[in-house]
Amino acid sequence: MTKKQKAALLCTIAAALIAAIIICSRSHRPQDVEEEPYTPERPEPVAISKDPIRMQEYTQDIDVPWRGATYKSTVHRQPADSTHTVSDYIGQKYVDNIVSLRITGPKGQAVISRTLTIETFRPYADPDFLQAGTILEGLVFDKPTPQGLQYAVSLCHPETDEFLPLLLTVSPQGSISITQDTILDVEAEEQ
Repeated sequence: MTKKQKAALLCTIAAALIAAIIICSRSHRPQDVEEEPYTPERPEPVAISKDPIRMQEYTQDIDVPWRGATYKSTVHRQPADSTHTVSDYIGQKYVDNIVSLRITGPKGQAVISRTLTIETFRPYADPDFLQAGTILEGLVFDKPTPQGLQYAVSLCHPETDEFLPLLLTVSPQGSISITQDTILDVEAEEQ
């Protein structure tokens, strides 16, 4: 056999192997089925409650070591029909909350006893954020600091992840200061 004949024979064998592989691979593929045109899934319609949605009442009652003594901090959140209601993007209404903050000193004397509403925090929030249906979600004790007892405040758009974190600090004399919380909890844990 000449070199040309050997080369031709190898090319024929290679072509036969390729054809066999193609035929085998096609026989294992499912039959072509006529596909229906793609139609995007539509989310289920959300039922809107006739009555505004109200958050549950919440109380945080703790003893706080501060300035060499033990202070008592009581935070109570409740829905308040007397305040405004807000609507979300589908028209669901939500009742805003009021928060009562009471701190008593080691001898039971009141350091502060105050009711807070979203109006308390309005000067510290972006007006655009407030106009988009914002409620006072809550206030919880955070930590004692040299300036006073610090509380985390959350203004939010109900039932979303959109919120504005603020810090409220109560001085030993009972005055409050409010600032935006620029360090998220995740960042604070890493420090």
